[in-house]
Amino acid sequence: MLLVEEYRNREAYRVINEQSEIWPAIHSRKFSLCTDWRRLKITDIFVSRLLARVDLKHATLKYRALDFSRCPALEQLDMLCCRVHVDNILSQSLRQLSITECDFGRSTRCRISAPCLTSLQLVVSSGRAPFLDEMPLLLTANVRLGDWSCADICVNNRYYGDCGDGNCRGCFGSRGDGSSVLLLRLVKRHGHRNHKLP
Repeated sequence: MLLVEEYRNREAYRVINEQSEIWPAIHSRKFSLCTDWRRLKITDIFVSRLLARVDLKHATLKYRALDFSRCPALEQLDMLCCRVHVDNILSQSLRQLSITECDFGRSTRCRISAPCLTSLQLVVSSGRAPFLDEMPLLLTANVRLGDWSCADICVNNRYYGDCGDGNCRGCFGSRGDGSSVLLLRLVKRHGHRNHKLP
């Protein structure tokens, strides 16, 4: 296991941020990053044939795509209190995904593509709720959206199709669905069974 902890020291923070560039080439089955008060910026994605689990806490992720295709053994991804400002999260092998108390971007809607996912826990604190691709193996989903700061509902009350209003935080970038983008996707695929919906 590779464990990175950040302490309340500006110099240590600077050094750890500089060293983060070498983290992607990991020769371990588990990678944990835990910071307390300063968010570390991870500038590249991981590459490892062995990596099976990634735990991130208080990290800032800024990519066009968080693509784990170069981590074929990855089965579990846990993110807690992170800034997830990515367009896509992609993994063909991921089975368990937990994104808790995270802030998503406000200008684009993150698309999650993990076709082998069996378990999803998603608590969106703020930003635009992500859009889910097909997850035919999904057995359990525990989903909670933040209050007014989480943009997932059409403000113009158009429940079918994009309302066309470029200022609508719920519809913009949702690719044709103006209702609850995240929850509707779950219900369409699996109905209400086995899902904890708010």
